[in-house]
Amino acid sequence: MKELAKAYEPQSVEDRLYAGWLERGDYTADPASPKPKFSIVIPPPNVTGVLTMGHVLNNTIQDILCRHARLQGKEVLWLPGTDHAGLATQVAVEKALRKPDDLPPTVKARLESFHLPADMPLTRQNIGRERLLELIDAWQQDRGGVIIQQLKKLGASCDWKRERFTMDAEYVREVQERFVDLYNQGYMYRGLRMCNWCPATMTAISDEEVVMTPQKSKLYYMRYEIAEEPGRFLEIATTRPETLMGDSGVAVHPNDKRYADLIGKHAVRPFPKTNIPIVGDSYIDMEFGTGVLKVTPAHDKADFDIGRRHNLQIIDVMTPEGKINCPEVPELHGMERFAARKRAAELLDEAGQLIKEEEYENNVGFSERGKVPIEPRLSEQWFLKYPRIDEALDVVTNEDNKLIRFFPAHWEKTYSHWLENIQDWCVSRQTWYGHRLPVWYQKGHTKAQLESPGEGWFQDEDTMDTWASSWLWAYATMDEETRKAFYPTSVLVTGPDIIFLWVARMIVAGLEILPGVTEEQKDNIPFSDVYFTGLIRDGKGRKMSKSLGNSPDPLDLIAKYGADGLRFGLMRIAPQGADIRYDEKQIEEGRNFCNKLWNAARFRAMQGPIDRQADPSQHEQSIFCCDILFQLGELNADVDRAMANYEFNTAASRLYDYVWKSFCSRFLEAAKVDFLDEFSPTRAGTLATFDYVLSHILRLLHPFAPFITEELWTHLDFAEHEGDSIQFATWPSLKFGESPKATRFLEAESVYRLVDQGRILRGQFNIASNKKVKFLLHATEELTEAELRVSASMLNAEAVELVQEKVKHCPVIFTPLGELYLPLEGLVDPAEEIARLEKELTKTEKDIEVTDKKLANKQVIAKAPPEKVQGWRDHAAVLAAKRERLKEQMDFFREQAA
Repeated sequence: MKELAKAYEPQSVEDRLYAGWLERGDYTADPASPKPKFSIVIPPPNVTGVLTMGHVLNNTIQDILCRHARLQGKEVLWLPGTDHAGLATQVAVEKALRKPDDLPPTVKARLESFHLPADMPLTRQNIGRERLLELIDAWQQDRGGVIIQQLKKLGASCDWKRERFTMDAEYVREVQERFVDLYNQGYMYRGLRMCNWCPATMTAISDEEVVMTPQKSKLYYMRYEIAEEPGRFLEIATTRPETLMGDSGVAVHPNDKRYADLIGKHAVRPFPKTNIPIVGDSYIDMEFGTGVLKVTPAHDKADFDIGRRHNLQIIDVMTPEGKINCPEVPELHGMERFAARKRAAELLDEAGQLIKEEEYENNVGFSERGKVPIEPRLSEQWFLKYPRIDEALDVVTNEDNKLIRFFPAHWEKTYSHWLENIQDWCVSRQTWYGHRLPVWYQKGHTKAQLESPGEGWFQDEDTMDTWASSWLWAYATMDEETRKAFYPTSVLVTGPDIIFLWVARMIVAGLEILPGVTEEQKDNIPFSDVYFTGLIRDGKGRKMSKSLGNSPDPLDLIAKYGADGLRFGLMRIAPQGADIRYDEKQIEEGRNFCNKLWNAARFRAMQGPIDRQADPSQHEQSIFCCDILFQLGELNADVDRAMANYEFNTAASRLYDYVWKSFCSRFLEAAKVDFLDEFSPTRAGTLATFDYVLSHILRLLHPFAPFITEELWTHLDFAEHEGDSIQFATWPSLKFGESPKATRFLEAESVYRLVDQGRILRGQFNIASNKKVKFLLHATEELTEAELRVSASMLNAEAVELVQEKVKHCPVIFTPLGELYLPLEGLVDPAEEIARLEKELTKTEKDIEVTDKKLANKQVIAKAPPEKVQGWRDHAAVLAAKRERLKEQMDFFREQAA
């Protein structure tokens, strides 16, 4: 057994242990292994990303599951990789090119090799596709892979030999083959449709990439004259006067009596001036605005549908960059859309057709990546008509045959609602970086295939939505041998914000792609369980983000508290699927917990060699051994139950309470009496119990805190053979729950509670915990000499003496074992104590007065948050109890002084 250092220093342990794990190939999965299989594919972070607290939460959970599975004797594959993040990466590089002097070195060198004109603006249009892709490749060489190294610092037990990237050649081919298959089956098609257009990134985006954001806008009321009835006007309310040049109709509800006679007539569009038809359509909300809608089919999805129903002209008056394209109205032509909005209102006002403007709050769709309001735009794009929707619903919601379970289960409703109202997926993007569409054209024809048909054909310029590659992640990352052993995967850990973008699509992809292998749904699903994490929020309830500056750097936390401290501290506050209120104090508590365990193990090492096969049942046991073994059985069962239900915070909290309170603060302190007495009849039993419990603790804790548990397992010689890792030990199952002495745990609890009450008695009279005192006990239960010695040791008392009669004029506290007295002669001067208590009482009275005034102020109570008011009330109750206790103590000392 190696000597343990006085203090646990994670910085000197973690890198060494992790390097050893990798060198031995501990995480390399063997498809040929006869063991039961367990597998996870990592939700691929952006290749140029860095570790965030969200990544820490997600990947710690995955690591816990993998380490737990290894201890259960399973063959584990945790397949890692990164995502190319096509649009995000291209946007980042294009933005960086605006400041060429600040470019990373590899990018700068590649750019200089192009020998571009010094005065040429570095836009993608000027640089060209091939050169831009070279720069993106250089960007990834400079910035890529950082997060992988950071995950290793966290202790992620991934099979790094199988690391994948969504732009790997084989992965690209898999994505393109699936595109062609879906095209050949009629699911993938090209069509002229309304899509969400981002003027900043110049590409179409899906509905799920549009963030609805509250905005303060204006509602403009204008009037269109009736062509057939000069002098009669229709009043129209709109938020977008800049698009009225694209109006090709005016719509009213057919049941609206105010306008029924106008249906079939024409309104005069102000500029460019022309007559447009008035139509009746039931989509119109008669209560909104004036009940009249200007119909702009090229610039609004609802208007597009109305236009199709009434055969209205489609007039596009905006460029892809979001500028007005209408030479017939030179005052607006070429203007940026929001500037044009203001100018269009002025033109209406000058023409006498603007009635009024009203402040108006509405939700506006913003591009998630471009950070600008999207434009509904008529565009020719590639779409996917989702296959196997019914099957995708069935595998999650069929209570009689649920193949995929959600944790928490309430996310099933969100999942079902989306699938039941699903729309075709716009999969094409007008970006250059990503999976290029395997589509070739020749004079108006389309052809989808993996190779060019020949001369005269050209490939589509567009790439696929990044999610159209990552929806194959669970399947396409594995080779055939690996897939046969580890697919479907066991569990997916992800956030509910991508339940549509990724989770549902992966399920659809799995069900569609694999039926050629087997018709069994259970063989086609991509995973069996999905665990949805919560968001990490700061103390004010805000989502942590770089832009707010409210998120700590996980690497700084690891440097300060160790990876185990970060992992364990975070898991204690991460309830299933709920958001987390972050406080660095909780990470500090994780570090303190590791130190507590280290000190307990070091204390045991000082008592002699560890017995790795310790069997407490072969020795005489004290009630304290019976108690800790009984509680260990409960802990084992609780952790097993929590792990099976993905209740990681429950498991972590139970481990924390057991190790800190039951094992260290109670059992260890009680064990000292046996360890100091080499003739104690229960000494051997206490040593065996200590070793047996410590072995269990290390294995139960290992998934949460892998580094310290490995270090202790090795140093204390728990490994059966030298070099054996705790990672491949056996997950514990308690053997001693049926011990005939197990029922005696209640006796130990009574002793511990007596000690707790005795410490309270010390505190009430301000007697230092390190000062030797004597307690008297008028017992109501029979105690052994050993139990009295343990009580005295834990109370740091000279003795706990039994008395036959109750003691008068002496502080007393009631315990499960009788009345416990603390004689104060020689410990406290009554006069000095009365003076001290009077000062403390005066201060407490002032605190009560301040709190009572605050609670009596109705205005303050009305304005304060309810939780703050409740905090004041709770504080008032504590102060009132303290006042009564101080008065009781003063009365006691006055009696003593009399």
